[in-house]
Amino acid sequence: GMLLERGRIFEEAALFPPMVSLAESLLGPRMLLGQLLGQQTVRDGFRIGLHTDYVMIPAPFPEQPQLMTGIWAMEDFTVESGCTWVVPGSHKLRRPPQADDDLSAAIPLIMPKGSLGLWDGAIWHWQGERALDGPRVTLHSTYMRGALRTYDDYLAIDPEILDRNPPELRTLTGQDDVFGKNNYAGQRRAQPGGYATRLQPAMGVGGG
Repeated sequence: GMLLERGRIFEEAALFPPMVSLAESLLGPRMLLGQLLGQQTVRDGFRIGLHTDYVMIPAPFPEQPQLMTGIWAMEDFTVESGCTWVVPGSHKLRRPPQADDDLSAAIPLIMPKGSLGLWDGAIWHWQGERALDGPRVTLHSTYMRGALRTYDDYLAIDPEILDRNPPELRTLTGQDDVFGKNNYAGQRRAQPGGYATRLQPAMGVGGG
């Protein structure tokens, strides 16, 4: 996890224009980068079973997409290589899969090395069984609505990473979100005088 701090190539991946544009069309403006995660799987090793990416979202899922996942293929995605399988249209059921659900409509994501697979986080999917020697290496990019919380912690990210990239990365990492930054002491916002203070209750504001 936290690959955004591990090299410029991951910063470029987070800002990849086609993916960011599609994610914003699904999730709305001021979306967040939920996670940049690397994964390696080997033959006869652990693999991720049937699931959705709505880890903390209870059913029934909201009608609007909450997450978008992108998977970068570091090798050709084939059934033998252990590609991802998806159940088209399953996001419309607005719930996670159950043990007795019909998966006959599932399809493998067959794509050449260098491709990018994208799906609504509510889609049912799983990692196929690998029949080849050597590791299956993938990069997962997760984007989420701005009202959610990210899996990776960007509040203490190296400022140099933000300074050398377009301002969109500050938005993706929540540096300028509308809620401000929170810690165990309560909400803290930078003030015009150059310091931070706890948010105080408004008094005498508004009518009624």
